[in-house]
Amino acid sequence: MVSFNISSLYTNIPLNETIEIILKYLYDENTPRPSMDRKDFKKLLEFTTKNSHFLFDGKMYDQIDGVSMGSPLSPLPAEIFLQGFEKKHLELFDLMGIGYWKRYVDDTFVLLDPKADPDDVCNRLSLCHPSIKFTVDKENLESNSIPFLDALV
Repeated sequence: MVSFNISSLYTNIPLNETIEIILKYLYDENTPRPSMDRKDFKKLLEFTTKNSHFLFDGKMYDQIDGVSMGSPLSPLPAEIFLQGFEKKHLELFDLMGIGYWKRYVDDTFVLLDPKADPDDVCNRLSLCHPSIKFTVDKENLESNSIPFLDALV
């Protein structure tokens, strides 16, 4: 058992890619299509996600990429991006020795093939996308347990 965590998830979500995932689903894969024009919907998505400002140490900053921490909108693009990431790389998971993968936001509970090296799998996952970096927590072999989402599994 291992747990993979995505470092600084919200601030590393690639917005352009996430917006394209949303548009592809809504306008290419979904029926019926939204009544709003694709270009207009894209502008709306860009406006609501890319125009993020925050105050730090008394100075105003613009967020270049990613979604804002604390914004009520942030979890949605993060979840959409990660579902796209998982769908795209699902076949690689098997090749890496991942037998079971369940995710809650940025934490995953994973069962690995005993022959798979958790650190190697973590490094390979991190290579799947330049914006996403994983860390790994390994099972305590003495107690055969791992902390996951404030519970001991």
